[in-house]
Amino acid sequence: MFNRRLAASLAGLSLLAATGCGGGPEEIQHPGPVGQGLTWEEFRARVYQDPEGVFVFDGDVAIHDENTLREFFDRRLKNGQLIVGTSGGVDVKWDDTQKLNLTYCVSSTSFTSAQYSATVQAMADATAAWEAVANVNFIHKSDQDANCTATNLNVLFDVRPLSGSYWLRAFGPATPRDSRNILVNPVTFTSSPYPVVGLFRHELGHVLGFEHEHILLGTNAPEGCSENFTYRSLTSYDSDSVMHYPECNGTAGLSLNLSLLDAQGAASLYGTPGTPPPPPPPPPPPPPTDATSGTLSAGQSAYHGAYEVVAGTYFNVEMSGTGNADLYVHFGTYPTATQYTCRPALSGSSEVCSVLVPAGQTRAYIMVTAVTSASYTLALMYTKPTTTGTITETASGSLSSGQYDYHGAYEVVAGTYFKVVMTGSGNPDLYVGFGAYPTLTSYYCRPALSGAVETCDVLVPAGQTKAYIMVKGSSSVATLLGGDTYSLEISYTKPMPSGPASGTASGTLSQGQNAYHGAYDVAPGTYFKVVMTGTGNPNLYVSFGAYPTTTSYYCRPALSGASETCNVLVPPGAPNKAYIMVRGVSTSSTYNLNITYVRP
Repeated sequence: MFNRRLAASLAGLSLLAATGCGGGPEEIQHPGPVGQGLTWEEFRARVYQDPEGVFVFDGDVAIHDENTLREFFDRRLKNGQLIVGTSGGVDVKWDDTQKLNLTYCVSSTSFTSAQYSATVQAMADATAAWEAVANVNFIHKSDQDANCTATNLNVLFDVRPLSGSYWLRAFGPATPRDSRNILVNPVTFTSSPYPVVGLFRHELGHVLGFEHEHILLGTNAPEGCSENFTYRSLTSYDSDSVMHYPECNGTAGLSLNLSLLDAQGAASLYGTPGTPPPPPPPPPPPPPTDATSGTLSAGQSAYHGAYEVVAGTYFNVEMSGTGNADLYVHFGTYPTATQYTCRPALSGSSEVCSVLVPAGQTRAYIMVTAVTSASYTLALMYTKPTTTGTITETASGSLSSGQYDYHGAYEVVAGTYFKVVMTGSGNPDLYVGFGAYPTLTSYYCRPALSGAVETCDVLVPAGQTKAYIMVKGSSSVATLLGGDTYSLEISYTKPMPSGPASGTASGTLSQGQNAYHGAYDVAPGTYFKVVMTGTGNPNLYVSFGAYPTTTSYYCRPALSGASETCNVLVPPGAPNKAYIMVRGVSTSSTYNLNITYVRP
């Protein structure tokens, strides 16, 4: 968006691999806007291909191979319009670290001596123009100029000559390294109506993630100027923008200087020059993995599980190691040498079982048997059953102006609400994001109210499983008084394991003493079973919805001694929580509980 228009990332396909700009050569060789109502063959015939094999169309969009071009056509054009998706609605720009280290080289071997000198000076002047209005830093690594190619990984991008249908062609922040180039048509130095430094100012706008200003003209754009990219506006429409083609009703003339609104838009995206970046958020915890390993002598077996699984999904086990170990997988019980669901029986210890969980099965089991002395490592991938429970958590802190606190990740369920209520003193700002910690420019909810009372109550988007919170200290007055303070109340639905579950409990009781256990989340229509053993004479009580008492319970065997069992069907419509009480009857009793049940 340039000066307001952030280039879209095209859903991670990096289709905006390069951007070719300016009038001149492209107007001679390119037949005009390519878009609606074309067949693939017609579209392909109208797309210009430059000497490096890059496809360039609409004078602006470049794609680096024909398969991606066809995918772009199928997904964006053939249904009647260009539709470019952003990356989850998030601005495509350089992060707070990279924006201050935008390194480049200028080819000293491909340009003539005069062209090289002119390019180095033009880049220095053009980068200085952007650095004067935004918190970005371009660095010319002249020691890389003799090897300034698309494969040079010592720089972020390269600047070199290439004849084509453009004066200059650039790229956007989502572009892979081999396509991060500013390419200069050699005729630009002698034939362009634009000053070379102005063209570089324009192309560096694309490098920073800004698109053409005349996008806002829509259907009112002159012929050949219509573009349909998705964008987010940073300022109002500006015909004086450096990103506005003069031939598309731009009013700034041929100099291509940055306008006042260009400066404001760039600063709103990257910060004002010299602004220190916020501290990086803490890294999210590593994802859970199921892996185990062991060493076996010949004829020895090891057992792993049970693993709670979902019928109709795949249970995958990959074994690696030394020697010759055999892998066995089974459902419902541990496998044996003669009873198993999967046994590859290969030579060596590299074996894989990838099996569909049968209907009615909820647990998977693994056995590894050594044919010779062997060591093994298992990597497991499978679908665990899930259900939900609503919880509330709290957090608090104290911040000086410009300081940040991060909270999360919180495991959430798509389609439920994630609610954060903030109170406190001063003027802290609340931010909520999904999938990653929010930043000043990338967030899902930011109330931006005056004072410390703010609320985010948002629906968790489809496909999202983690929520994150950032609080920023914003009150300069509060800094003098000791900082902003905040308290968060966080309410959300948390995924929990479901299906068969078990637990244990134990204790010692004197006569007349009670012990309580629970609550246990249970599914109506399933069995809740408690087996008690021990010494003396404890009494077992079970109830649903509330803790049992001596007069209110669902099950009470009332037997002599410590061996009692309650195996009861959770009534349909009953509260989905079970509770246990154990009461000491004799002078002294001990008890052990073995509890099995099904979570909803």
